[in-house]
Amino acid sequence: MTDTAPISTDASVTLVSASQPAKKVTKSTLIFRYIRQIVAICVWFYIFTKLFVFDLDVYIFNFVSPHYVWLLQYKFILVTFILALIWLVTKNQYIWSWFLYIFFYPFIFIGKFVFFIFKKKSWIFAFAIINTLISLFKSAKYKFVVSAIFLFSLFLIGIFHNEIAIWASILTLLVLLVIINIRAFILVFKPSSIFELYTRFIRFSKVHIVKGFALDKEIKGVPQVQLNEQQIQKWVGTLQNVVLYNRFLLFLAKKLKDYQESRIGIISYGLGLLIIIFVTVLSFASINFGLYKINPSYFTLTIADPGYFNFLYYSFHNYYFSSILEITPSALLSQVISMLENLFAVFFGVIIVSLCISVFNEKYKEDLSRTIEEINAEGEALQPLLRDEFNLNFEEAMKKIGELKGTLLGIILWLSKGIDD
Repeated sequence: MTDTAPISTDASVTLVSASQPAKKVTKSTLIFRYIRQIVAICVWFYIFTKLFVFDLDVYIFNFVSPHYVWLLQYKFILVTFILALIWLVTKNQYIWSWFLYIFFYPFIFIGKFVFFIFKKKSWIFAFAIINTLISLFKSAKYKFVVSAIFLFSLFLIGIFHNEIAIWASILTLLVLLVIINIRAFILVFKPSSIFELYTRFIRFSKVHIVKGFALDKEIKGVPQVQLNEQQIQKWVGTLQNVVLYNRFLLFLAKKLKDYQESRIGIISYGLGLLIIIFVTVLSFASINFGLYKINPSYFTLTIADPGYFNFLYYSFHNYYFSSILEITPSALLSQVISMLENLFAVFFGVIIVSLCISVFNEKYKEDLSRTIEEINAEGEALQPLLRDEFNLNFEEAMKKIGELKGTLLGIILWLSKGIDD
């Protein structure tokens, strides 16, 4: 472990914050903010649903008052007229503040979410979010393609009555289920792609970052009194970069170790398993619904004209080796499909879950431990660099940076505090 002796008070920095009395927020202001946020959420939900899912406005009008659906043909004119009336009786500053807030709400939401993470001061939670985002972007192509094909197959089965389209969708869903389950099985034995990225960063730093910390030949080993002002600035700049990077690596290793001990990563993997269950049940509900649309005699029914939800209910029970009275497979094909769903349940329950409990936990700890060791080793490797380039240890380096008023001292002190916590 790198020398983490207490930093001398000579190197400490007093951070002065200008404290001003907080303005009291009235109840009406809070209500105004909540209403504005609700409106922004509704607007973006409508835009997303309209573009990527279905015509939400048409559905609402058909449900509430079908006789007025024709008004949607003139919704642009109506919305423009309503906004004009609001603008007429409202101050410009409110209109523009609302418009900008709603327009940039996705970015505002992300900003609030990031602020929430830092406000909680929980690096475990922060690393959980970071690792989840890394995982999403790491396999973004696979997840997007599979999700698009999956949703398109569900759409064809739910909307169309063409037998060829339904059969093609049924076969596609079965193939996707095989791919998803086999991939989940393989990932149990593969090294974690998340921690591989951390390791790659360390290897990258050895080649492209640490090499840049060497002093120029004309100032290396030269007494400080013989250096001019420009050379001293260069000397202290290089010195504080070395110390800062060392603190960063040790800080990262410490927080990754805390993340490892929290076992919160298991929750993320557990959510992935729940998604597999959801996709499997939904897929077989669509498959059985498609079979019913092709030939209702594939099932024995105790209800007239069953809908999609009835088959979803049937699929959910069948996945857990149960049955319902409303729908029973009565033909060879529907019985084979029922058995296939049971086989997927067995594959998931016996193989995936057992491997996750017995193998994945150990593999997860080994991957993270190896990553932490590499980060620690890289941080400790900077100590000889300090001795060779500056003839200083870390405590002496901190004193020098404090004496020479290094601009990065505040960040270095903050990282050091995080290492000692």
